[in-house]
Amino acid sequence: MSQERVDNLFASESWSAVYTAYSNISLKAYDFDTIREALLAYVQQTYPDKFNDFIASSEFIAILDLVAYLGHSLSFRLDMNTRENFLDTAERRESILRMAKNLGYIKTRPINARGYMKITSVTTNQDVTDNEGNSLANTTVNWNDANNADWYENFITILDSSFSNNSKVQDPTATLNFLGIENNIYEINENPLTKRFNYPFTAEIAGSSRKFETTKVEISDDIIGEAEPNVSKKFTIINRNDNLGPASDRTGFFVYAKAGEMNFSDYTYDLKLSNRTQNIDVIDISNTDVWIQRTDSNRNYISSVTTVDNDSRETAIYNSLRTGSGDLASVTTNIDNSIAINFPDGIFGNAAYGNYRIWYRQTSNENFTVNANDIAEVSITVPYIGGDNRPYDLTLTMTTTSDFSENYAAETFESVRRIAPRAYYSQDRMVNAQDYNIYPLTLGSNVISKMKAVNTTFAGKSRFFEMDDVTGNHSNLSATGTDGSVFLEDDIITMNISFNRQNGQIDNFIRNKITEVLKHPSLMNLY
Repeated sequence: MSQERVDNLFASESWSAVYTAYSNISLKAYDFDTIREALLAYVQQTYPDKFNDFIASSEFIAILDLVAYLGHSLSFRLDMNTRENFLDTAERRESILRMAKNLGYIKTRPINARGYMKITSVTTNQDVTDNEGNSLANTTVNWNDANNADWYENFITILDSSFSNNSKVQDPTATLNFLGIENNIYEINENPLTKRFNYPFTAEIAGSSRKFETTKVEISDDIIGEAEPNVSKKFTIINRNDNLGPASDRTGFFVYAKAGEMNFSDYTYDLKLSNRTQNIDVIDISNTDVWIQRTDSNRNYISSVTTVDNDSRETAIYNSLRTGSGDLASVTTNIDNSIAINFPDGIFGNAAYGNYRIWYRQTSNENFTVNANDIAEVSITVPYIGGDNRPYDLTLTMTTTSDFSENYAAETFESVRRIAPRAYYSQDRMVNAQDYNIYPLTLGSNVISKMKAVNTTFAGKSRFFEMDDVTGNHSNLSATGTDGSVFLEDDIITMNISFNRQNGQIDNFIRNKITEVLKHPSLMNLY
């Protein structure tokens, strides 16, 4: 090894040598050809008196070709890795999900269809009798049967025989009056040996055979919804009454049904690990139907684990203070709409330890609608224990008399790429027009496709004319939905006016009396 080379390797180079070396570098070289040309030019300019053998068969040229190949490969990978660090240019779906999660945005998985199904007929094999002593065993009783004068009494008799002792027709387990409709929940005294957490059926919807399940319901925060799956709980049905008679689509006995299929996975953690992550490798898990529970060694329910609400960016600290429990977890979405359960670090929440059961519902990753009468005369059989402590079967035949909420496909990655940074900007509040344009999109690209909010003014416009935007940038919007309701407020206002036909003046009557009536606030508040 020459002394000059030793000096260059083991001693500091002068600033002039470093400057000369970098001034000759071509930073535009990227692919194999440009890197090779740049290497040749660099050697010729930097070492003109030491290397002059540039023929194709030279070993030195082979080394340059090899370096150019490696440089091209590294440049390509470096460029691709750099692109994966930005939402606008990322190609890998995993990169998009990670960057969105870093902004506090979780990709929306499929949202399954759900709604009420009316019970159109009931049958039991228990020997119950009507008011005349006739047996109703194995007799189908239809709701609102015009050919049976005692249909209601028979219907109630069969159902009442299957209800729990603390949930008879006259004594529901829970009651809620919502929008003028009275809702009563009743428990069926299921057979503990054969009971299920739900009862499945299939139906032909949108050209495909789809799976549905009837589920237990509960009233929570003045809302009727699916109860957390628990084998120890009993199956429930709902009695609804809108005071429009038995023929009404919202009067009768109903079950709550959802599209999809419920499953669970059991896990045991013998060691406490900080920030443990448990992947559930099942595709197309519903965005709303995930429950986490602690169980004993026999897999019996002990307690529920609070899931952190990613949509509102609630933290583990907030949830531990709100619930008084450190049993927390968050649910995140993977590439194929599977999920990952993220447990706490053991400081702000309890690290996962012991036995856990994770419930999840798998649903169709596509858009379809379940309309009224799309599902007709499907049946489920619920085993129950009668008043004589013997097992019997109750068969419920059901029909959709109103539309379900729509089944939505999962959010696309293009939607995540577009909405995630905007959702981070809005920070879950709608203050200015930009917030109104962005925040509703976080509900999912299939729920709201486009929003436009414009600041408008109506200064100088008469209130008795149709309101139009004077700026000309905004027009009327017609919104159509299947989950709304129109109701009438029974606020009857009576005003007495009189007119003397013999002595009265018609023009004074109109000017004084009629005008006074028209000034009433109920007629003025048109909008």
